[in-house]
Parts: sequence; structure tokens; C-alpha cells
Amino acid sequence: MTEQAITDRPFTAASFQAYMDEGKLMGSRNRETGEVFVPPRPIDPATHGEAMEWVELSGRGTLAAFTSVYIGTTAMIDAGYEQFAERFHPILDVFGDCGVRFALEVHPTEIAFDTASSMVVTVNKSPTSWPISSARGSSWL
Repeated sequence: MTEQAITDRPFTAASFQAYMDEGKLMGSRNRETGEVFVPPRPIDPATHGEAMEWVELSGRGTLAAFTSVYIGTTAMIDAGYEQFAERFHPILDVFGDCGVRFALEVHPTEIAFDTASSMVVTVNKSPTSWPISSARGSSWL
């Protein structure tokens, strides 16, 4: 990956967008360590150093991950909250009556990425030893 340092703009979302509008994919580089970050950031998360500079990225690289974010209209979001309230308030009311303070809906494909479940697996080593939550209370914590 070829990199060219540029230092004339502050590290803001507006600067990043301006570079994108110019057809430039930008990252930031720690001047002391040479570590490059995409998306760019004004502070190195490992060293907490602020000796950062913009760097234009070009050539070939490897995409490690990406996220697509879709934001619904205000009406869709409001309708979603109304539907959530309609469906889940009866359940949450029973939880409240039973003194449940914490509950977790576990999806098998998400267990590897769930911090609480990961801690339980680390401590207990076996899914069969995971605590069970019931309507009478919760043994999660």
C-alpha cells in the first residue's frame, strides 16, 4: 500500500468527507510508530499519542471487515418502538413483578461475540454449567 502524508486539515469528520469528495481514501498515521489507522483517528489507541498525520492510501490492501448501516425514517423508528412496547411490555411487566433485574436472550451464533457469555465460558468451560434464568428470578449475576 503506497502512502503519502498530508497534514493540512484537522482530524474531523468534515475533513474526512472533504477528502472523500476529492476522491481520496484517507487514513491517519502515528508519526512516531508508523502505525496506520483506517478509519482515521486523531489519537493512537495503543500509545495515546497525538503525533498523528493524515495519510492518503492507494494501491492494494486487504479489507478485514466492513459494516453497512441503514437508518430508517423517523416514522419507521417510531413504529418500531410502538411495536416493541406492544409486544414486550407484558413480558417486562412479569419480569418486574418477579424481581428480574437482568435477562439475556442468547442466540447461538452470537455467543462467541457476547461478552457476558464469553466470561461465563471462560470461567465455567462448559455451556452445561451456564446459569439459567427463570421467571422467579435471575442467577446471571
